[in-house]
Amino acid sequence: MVERLWPSIKYECAYLNAFETGSEAREGIDSSIIHNNNDARNYRTGC
Repeated sequence: MVERLWPSIKYECAYLNAFETGSEAREGIDSSIIHNNNDARNYRTGC
């Protein structure tokens, strides 16, 4: 699972956003992980 998550975070979050600080990067990455977790949960349950 991690093998698929990291490329998604790198592309969808890190490459598409110009973070000014480490705190902004952390918030963006946290948000991306939450989004990916919700997508995976919905995929598994068929919702």
